[in-house]
Amino acid sequence: MTLTGKTEDGCRCFSWRPHRKTRRLVGALGMCIGFSGMLFGAEQPVNLIFILADDLGWMDTSVYQKQFSETGEAYYETPNIDRLAEQGMRFAQAYVSPMCSPTRAMLLTGRHNVETGVIKATVDCPHDEYFNEIVDPDGWQGNREFAVLPASNRMFVDGKYETFAERLNRAGYRCGFLGKWHIGYHNKIESATPMAQGFETIAYFDKGGSNYRNWYPEWEQYGTPMNQPKDSYLAVAESGEACRFIEENRLRPFLLYYCSGSVHSPFQDDPASGYREHFEKKGRQGWLDDRADPYPVYAAMVKSFDDAVGRVLDKLERTNGADGRPLSENTLVIFLSDNGGINRFQFAPEGHKWHDKIITSNVPLRGGKGNVFEGGVRVPFIVRWPGQVAPGSVCKVPVTGQDIYSLLLEAGGLEARTGHGLLSALLKDPTDAAGYGRDTLFLHFPFWWPAAEAGAALPYDPPMSAVRKGHYKLIYYYTGKVELYDLQKDIGEAVDVSAEMPEKTEELCQLLRRWLETEVSDSYMPLRNQKFVQPVTPYGEFRNLLNLKIYQ
Repeated sequence: MTLTGKTEDGCRCFSWRPHRKTRRLVGALGMCIGFSGMLFGAEQPVNLIFILADDLGWMDTSVYQKQFSETGEAYYETPNIDRLAEQGMRFAQAYVSPMCSPTRAMLLTGRHNVETGVIKATVDCPHDEYFNEIVDPDGWQGNREFAVLPASNRMFVDGKYETFAERLNRAGYRCGFLGKWHIGYHNKIESATPMAQGFETIAYFDKGGSNYRNWYPEWEQYGTPMNQPKDSYLAVAESGEACRFIEENRLRPFLLYYCSGSVHSPFQDDPASGYREHFEKKGRQGWLDDRADPYPVYAAMVKSFDDAVGRVLDKLERTNGADGRPLSENTLVIFLSDNGGINRFQFAPEGHKWHDKIITSNVPLRGGKGNVFEGGVRVPFIVRWPGQVAPGSVCKVPVTGQDIYSLLLEAGGLEARTGHGLLSALLKDPTDAAGYGRDTLFLHFPFWWPAAEAGAALPYDPPMSAVRKGHYKLIYYYTGKVELYDLQKDIGEAVDVSAEMPEKTEELCQLLRRWLETEVSDSYMPLRNQKFVQPVTPYGEFRNLLNLKIYQ
């Protein structure tokens, strides 16, 4: 046993924590007590399935892509994800963090990434808890003569934060985790594993990307392997594990948090599917980006992942719960991606065959994974909840994935977190922005990152922060520039209107300034390079445009 614990608001406390076997017995007794009413005809509590895609862009599903197609065709083929949208609500303006680890930390804890400190994808490095590439002798960011140096990044989610699984576990839910974790410092921190965060783990790997055709060794090294044939394709194996969990828990309330490894690199299709050949023959049909040709291997991976989603949905329809109904009638299904798509492969050096290769396209959005432009942070988000959500509905209110935490709690019969936006209000009425209660969204990515756009003038995008209020979005570059965009007229962030609208620009600058100074620790702010002597570089100059105290 251990002496550890935390309160519901995330503060540290100390209490007796029994051995895992004891916890299972106590949990089983609690379930029997908490849900004994079901035996007497009470309504079955809703089951919860949260499917998180990896690097799936806003335009990587046919249901999102078709809205911009003049012919009504889409290059990507995702009939099962489309099925979810037809049966539920599609969110047109859903935001997450620019990279996977901060989004995963945010979703799990319901807290902004500047609070958890997980602001960028975690890496395998020699530091125990925090990673600062400035002091890392092998860190490419620290070796460059940038006028602004990157911030620090936390390597794992602190155990003091209470996860939605811990809350739902106490309410009697069997909580299963499957897939990519990537918020536990590559499986190095015992208190940051799925098991320590409220989950009965099905299988997981705590790393950025998994092989698709030979996944077992990485899962064994960095987590717990799936109980599936080792030669099976990753998406097939994952969906098999998900269906097994559903079958085993069909008679009790359950939460399945299914974080797929798809469609993160490495880019490997399933040879048995024949999908790569299919997309090679399809050519550019339905493709919207004139800059480059589509990548059939990636399209095949998307379609294989969609098949996996379909197997889970089919399992819900074919399996009856304790009340005799198909589970599909009493299950809330959430679908989300962890960040925007990869417009270009970002790490192949110049001259390599992969240099500047288009992986997918976020057009008409600007940017991609690793920056705060719309292509990096706006993602597909769909909610299906029979009897609660109108089929085929669309919500155009800007929302943040941070609020999914409270939605899961509310669906499980618990209270939403204080200060959260209520997605439940929008599920009832997709125009109820007041009921949602959040009108301002903040983004923070204080790192240099390879440019998202193929053929970009400079190889790196600078550290940025952004604020969106209403349909205006202000982007602050820590290299001395501010841009303002009217997303209602300019979804592609192509026309900077800051000079035309000085009052709106100043309003949002002050809003962002207050947030940075009150909510963001100095550890998570970019640093001024004191050794830098040149006044201007190709990446700009250091100018404290927001008059932030840290730089005064």
